[in-house]
Amino acid sequence: MKLHLADIALTRARLFEDKAELAKARALIEECGYGRRLPELEDAERRLGLAR
Repeated sequence: MKLHLADIALTRARLFEDKAELAKARALIEECGYGRRLPELEDAERRLGLAR
């Protein structure tokens, strides 16, 4: 279920340029070890100016 929540948070972050959702997505992705979404997460962070 958490993987679905991570996908939703990431999609909302990208769609609405929502930094809070992006932080939520990162936390869920790291918690679950959801490496498949790391490239999308990093791209979204770059687009929102939050690159690590």
